[in-house]
Amino acid sequence: MVCKGCGSELNDDARFCSACGTQASMGDAPVEKTRVLRVQTLQLIDKLKAHFDPMAETYERLIELNAQYEKLKKPGTGKDTILGGIIMGVLAFFGGALLIGLGIFPTLVFIAGILFICLCIIGVISGVMDESKGNPQIEQYEISKRSMEEEIPALDALLHENYDSYPQCPISFEYSMPPILNELRERVISGRADTIKEAIQCMLDDTHRAEMLELQKQTAQSAKKAAESAKDAANSANLSTLLIASNNLRRHRR
Repeated sequence: MVCKGCGSELNDDARFCSACGTQASMGDAPVEKTRVLRVQTLQLIDKLKAHFDPMAETYERLIELNAQYEKLKKPGTGKDTILGGIIMGVLAFFGGALLIGLGIFPTLVFIAGILFICLCIIGVISGVMDESKGNPQIEQYEISKRSMEEEIPALDALLHENYDSYPQCPISFEYSMPPILNELRERVISGRADTIKEAIQCMLDDTHRAEMLELQKQTAQSAKKAAESAKDAANSANLSTLLIASNNLRRHRR
């Protein structure tokens, strides 16, 4: 707490200033405590940023690799092509035989069946060739997968080592990313939080609120589309009813 008369620092429970004798305003004590607490929190966050900001590129690289690894898909192999060609060929043969047996455009079905079976045979031959010479896509997939499986644990270990080097870190590892520290700092500066714990909870509440708003938006759009579809269906039914009534009227007049 600060004296309004001379600006001297006062104890929180002081009633008068020891320097000038001015009466202390007790109503300002809670406000002053909050201000001091926020300043201390900002100093702590700045200290955390000084420790974790140099690892920002490592955090970004780890996030990027994890996203790429989740999207990584193994391309089809020559065996897949062979099996698919055999299955489609067998289905085409029996399907064509059934249609011909039923007498449904036998000539056209026969010609189409022959062409389709030829395509299946070409697919099988292509699969055999891929298996014999090796598939470059498969090789590239294996190289990328192996590289990511080596780099991701190494980066994660490096970041955890840097986290452990901070003595008695007041935040858990998932909040040590520089962008998250910036988010926490903004919430303290804006006055929405006084401590790191409050800032984290505030950030989580904002994230949850944004997700709920997006969900409500999607629900509203789905409801609007459903209402429009129902309206179109009702209009179509009404139009059909009018057409039927009009035809019945014409027949009656005749």
